[in-house]
Amino acid sequence: MRRPIALVIVLSSIAACAPTEGAAPGSGIGTPDGGARQCFQPDRITNFTRGGTEQIYVKVLGGGVFAIQAGGCPDIGNANALVITPATGIGSQVCVGDSARITLPNARFGPDQCFARIERSLTEAEVEALPGRQRP
Repeated sequence: MRRPIALVIVLSSIAACAPTEGAAPGSGIGTPDGGARQCFQPDRITNFTRGGTEQIYVKVLGGGVFAIQAGGCPDIGNANALVITPATGIGSQVCVGDSARITLPNARFGPDQCFARIERSLTEAEVEALPGRQRP
């Protein structure tokens, strides 16, 4: 009897993550006020750069740029690749305000992990205002 109940719970959880009518196509999930959260799929990152000490900027397929606050990633400045996954381990996208896990697969001493928070989506003007070495 436990399996059918567990299946219903899992399916309900998955259905709760589905986009709502208030969300713009491809922009994420709806918010309580009817707006759309800014989201991206980590496997669609085309470039990334280090901003400040704990700041990372990622560019995703389609041109969106997101600012990420990452704590405890000492090798991020030397990284050639990174992998971002939702901190919950559920879903294929991360949204502004979400916690995430960053893995640096080619760190100096083996894979390195740190935690991050997706801060915001940058406008085109904000991306242009970034110093050249910080622009992804």
